[in-house]
Amino acid sequence: MRKQAEFEGKPEKVLMQELDDMWGKVTLYNAYQLFVVLSSKKSTDPSVIKIDENENVKEKDYLTLFFDATAKLPQNEMRKLVQNTDNALRAMAGSDKTIASVYGIALTAMSFFTDPTISTLTSGKPSQNFDAKGLSFPRRVGVRFASEYLEKYKLVGLQSVWSAYEDPTFEKPLDEKLFGHTQMIDREGWARYFFDGKFKKRKSYIKLQIKNPKTDLLVKTFYFELELTFKTDLSGRRYVKDPVLNKKIMRDGVLRELRFNKKKNKFEYRDTAVKRRYYDLLDEDRKQQIVEIPAFSQKTVKYTERPKAIFFITPPHLMSYAKLILILIKQMVDVNFESSYLTKENQKPLYKTRYMLDEVGNLQSEGNGIPALQTMLSIGLGQDQQFSATSC
Repeated sequence: MRKQAEFEGKPEKVLMQELDDMWGKVTLYNAYQLFVVLSSKKSTDPSVIKIDENENVKEKDYLTLFFDATAKLPQNEMRKLVQNTDNALRAMAGSDKTIASVYGIALTAMSFFTDPTISTLTSGKPSQNFDAKGLSFPRRVGVRFASEYLEKYKLVGLQSVWSAYEDPTFEKPLDEKLFGHTQMIDREGWARYFFDGKFKKRKSYIKLQIKNPKTDLLVKTFYFELELTFKTDLSGRRYVKDPVLNKKIMRDGVLRELRFNKKKNKFEYRDTAVKRRYYDLLDEDRKQQIVEIPAFSQKTVKYTERPKAIFFITPPHLMSYAKLILILIKQMVDVNFESSYLTKENQKPLYKTRYMLDEVGNLQSEGNGIPALQTMLSIGLGQDQQFSATSC
């Protein structure tokens, strides 16, 4: 969708809304339904089940056909993971009984997400998701370079040096301790910006410098305008107001690239461009097309100024729901530990997180409590993850 949007010149805001709506359909319950439907149906049509001419099979289930079709598509990281899973299944599938047993075990584990309450809690768009990393780093910006631009200038492993300004001419820098950040560009092409400061105006300005960490030579410089937005309800049509102050709540924002126009002697909205080749897989005789696309394929802004208090409550007589809380605690701890180690030089988060666990002895699922709780308690203080627990 991103490549098609680049080819058609679709506005980034429209694309992000469409992607958000589409990813909202990728839920654990829908994954269960897909697994059930595909694994329960079989085809004996030779024109469908024989992917290769020399293949000697009489029937295939639709899940196997799904894997076969995926293997014929151009490879990327996600399809490689799918293919590796398929190869592992085929290696152990010596008979129909074996593969049926594997499918049965998988479906039994996934059936947890068919409960109406669990299905509702684990469904939603990415924009509605709980931001676990926002506990430790509530304000952050990220830009992802297009693969062509990343390869052309060999940006992987270079330093991204970020700074913020209060004026559109980039002459009034903000406090470096609050708004400065340096981090390596990762293999996925992401340059990320984590900062502690709070912007006083809705519009602020950010500079990104790409440097060689060995020589400290400047490779590239990019300029951006950051416009903060307000929190809206699930429909996206109404603003959410603070129930006490009756004011709109600042949440996230929009990042636009700026480039300096020497003739006009000012910065203006304009994207850095790079050329991309397009091939039509459905029409091999059609010639390739070369189009210009933005150098940044994705931009993200996560911004909030309010402290967070999150309550996870499960009825004591419905212990099956405790599994969801255990998953959330594990994810929160892992995300905050990883972010703390890799983001800042002192290996600490910008904000502490305190976990207050009431009756932790009863917080179990299938006889298991919080995974590696002792390890969390021992290393948590070093990363400002504080745990306090009561047990009955």
